[in-house]
Amino acid sequence: MRNPWLDVPPGDYERHMSSPAVDQLSTLARLFGEALEVFRPADVLLLGIATGNGLDRIDANVTRHVTGIDINPEYLARTRTLYSTPAFDLTLQCADAAAIAYTPATYDFVHCALVLEYLDWRQLLVALAPAIRPGGGLSVVLQRPSATAPPVTPTPYASLERLETVFHFVEAQSLIDEARREGLELRSRRTVPLQSGKAFELLLFEKASGRS
Repeated sequence: MRNPWLDVPPGDYERHMSSPAVDQLSTLARLFGEALEVFRPADVLLLGIATGNGLDRIDANVTRHVTGIDINPEYLARTRTLYSTPAFDLTLQCADAAAIAYTPATYDFVHCALVLEYLDWRQLLVALAPAIRPGGGLSVVLQRPSATAPPVTPTPYASLERLETVFHFVEAQSLIDEARREGLELRSRRTVPLQSGKAFELLLFEKASGRS
């Protein structure tokens, strides 16, 4: 089945995410920046980079290299336009994050915001955990179920409605348990309310020293 993210134009994505009914871009960028402050990584992997939201939160004095992965090539083209001369080394890769053979011990920090809801997150976690260096971090932003709002908020940008065919909520405790099996210990967990009535959950994990 064709991934519906391939049929969501970057303009629709940006306008949907920044629309008053959704208003998530600024919150996601802030959470990314907060996680960067916690781990202060030199090498970062950003899964589902989309059009580069949050890249302006990177301190080039700390982070020297960022790898961004997204399945939609149009998003990556938009990111290249917006960040044509970043102060850090930026590598963009068009791929399905769950289908990549990640190189072990490559990254100090991996960030996944609203990504696990659209793929086989257990398969991704098993593949991804070895790529995180001992002492490195994993930041995950999950969308929490809402009694008053659908998973994908209706906006004039109807292309986003296709995402409901693949969206699934990720239960935080299941993620925590699976991460522990892969050598990633929960460091912090908190709920982030949104004005729309929805909420995110931010989970920070740390790779145990001595784990490959």
